Amino acid sequence: MTAIDDLITEDVPTHPTPAPRRPRPYESQWTRAEQDQHWRELCTAIGTPNAQRPTPAPGTPQPERTTT
Repeated sequence: MTAIDDLITEDVPTHPTPAPRRPRPYESQWTRAEQDQHWRELCTAIGTPNAQRPTPAPGTPQPERTTT
């Protein structure tokens, strides 16, 4: 085999493996622990594992928390 044949047959990923699906309905609120875990996974995926989470500006209305 030539070098070009080796390159052609090489298995090169074209996109990252999708994240596992969460078994939750979309309309439910995430718990704080789920939000924290998601933020850590997101930061790790983009190469900034120690990035600070953004905080809402004072006076910004927050969605009501629901318990399920």
